[in-house]
Amino acid sequence: MLLVARVPGITDPTEFQAEAEAALAALATRPGWVSGRIGRALDDPDCWVLVCEWDDVGSGRRGLTTGAVRIAIMPLMARLPNEPGTFEIVSCA
Repeated sequence: MLLVARVPGITDPTEFQAEAEAALAALATRPGWVSGRIGRALDDPDCWVLVCEWDDVGSGRRGLTTGAVRIAIMPLMARLPNEPGTFEIVSCA
């Protein structure tokens, strides 16, 4: 499963990066975690993305709802637009 969180309108990149890194660190402690990345749009430096990969949907959903993780990711979650963010992996190369 992929979790893709596009975060537009970042006015303080240092603060956002710290929030995103804290979220990744918390998520990485959960069973089923594969990897996570933070990126910034080349054409719009105020738009960032957080991409996480999980073994499966169940691991990803449980990882996001654990108490300590939920507290760590709340600042990031408050910034997210209302759009789909969880994706099933259907093909890899």
